[in-house]
Amino acid sequence: MIALKRRVRGALTLMMVLGLCGGGSVVAAELLVKSGEKIAFLGDSITQGGNRKNGYITFVMDALNREGLKLTHIPAGVGGHKSTNMLARLDRDVISKKPDWMLLSCGVNDAWHFTLTVGKRKLQGVELEDYKKNIRAIVDQTEKAEIKVIILTSTMIGEDPEKETNKRLEPYNVFLRELAREKKLQRVWAFHGAMVQDNGGITVGNFNVIL
Repeated sequence: MIALKRRVRGALTLMMVLGLCGGGSVVAAELLVKSGEKIAFLGDSITQGGNRKNGYITFVMDALNREGLKLTHIPAGVGGHKSTNMLARLDRDVISKKPDWMLLSCGVNDAWHFTLTVGKRKLQGVELEDYKKNIRAIVDQTEKAEIKVIILTSTMIGEDPEKETNKRLEPYNVFLRELAREKKLQRVWAFHGAMVQDNGGITVGNFNVIL
């Protein structure tokens, strides 16, 4: 039930960023997305799972298309992937498919894998400075291809903001907020409110939206 509530909140958040509002139906206001456009969702297992029947991507696309927008989407989430992996496959999985929009969700594994062990294998994260270079390259290459970018910050790992993993994750999210402002990108603060330092915007459950 908690996981489902999070998916619903995530869907509501993205709908707001894409220009939608309202309760059970979408209000035909000034939308960021236009009829017939294509949206790519680049990310890790959260994005991969979001493309399932009850995932946030499915909720968002269904809500938009109920308004007759006739949108299509490109699912480009791969479990376990970090910024290095996403940069390496950006052209193949996103740019070559010529979407109008790309929603980027990246950062959880970059930070989390420093503390994660699978069996006897210790995984390797991506240091913050390398992460910054990778994300900048992803955004720059995507914009160069005339694809509009929306950045999603990372959700907390578990429920405790004081955990080492979440303290390690926080500067990654700080960078995403700074980059979004610098490049004037649409952005979604998709992590729990306890980690939000600048609360200007609309709060939806545990999600913040800055339009």
